[in-house]
Amino acid sequence: MVTQGQVADYLKNTCAMAVETVGDGGREVCQVELLGGHTVFQRDTLYVCAGDTIPAGREEFLFLRPGEAGAEETYLAVRRLLDGENRLSDQINRMYRMLSVTGGLKAVVEAAEDYLHYPISVLDASYNMMETSPMMRQLKYGLKVVQSRIVLDETEIESLKRL
Repeated sequence: MVTQGQVADYLKNTCAMAVETVGDGGREVCQVELLGGHTVFQRDTLYVCAGDTIPAGREEFLFLRPGEAGAEETYLAVRRLLDGENRLSDQINRMYRMLSVTGGLKAVVEAAEDYLHYPISVLDASYNMMETSPMMRQLKYGLKVVQSRIVLDETEIESLKRL
């Protein structure tokens, strides 16, 4: 989940939007709504105000005052951020269920590769490959086969140790 402070930082740094937050900046935000006349307030919702007015007696809720960008553009930017967070959270939960219930590490690595579209490998503390994805097995550099197992070559291991 993302907090109100992280939403404000995202809008300021990534979207170059000037915003002012009202409320507990550390509280998690699950959804975003445009503040309207008939709004039903919920604690995990971030409300984007169209003007400077915040309803009296609603200080316990999270509000965002957009700058020059306007309420609609700010709302859409926050919605994009939250949609990405929700997709990522769903994928993490899916892979956790996979690991604990059905397919084991191999299924998790393949699901991660499918989601990220990058080759994936899982290494233990000694840099031994525990599992590799299909794309990883096709790489021509940095890997070698030893006793029918795919392992990292020495230069790749040294590179990882420097991280």
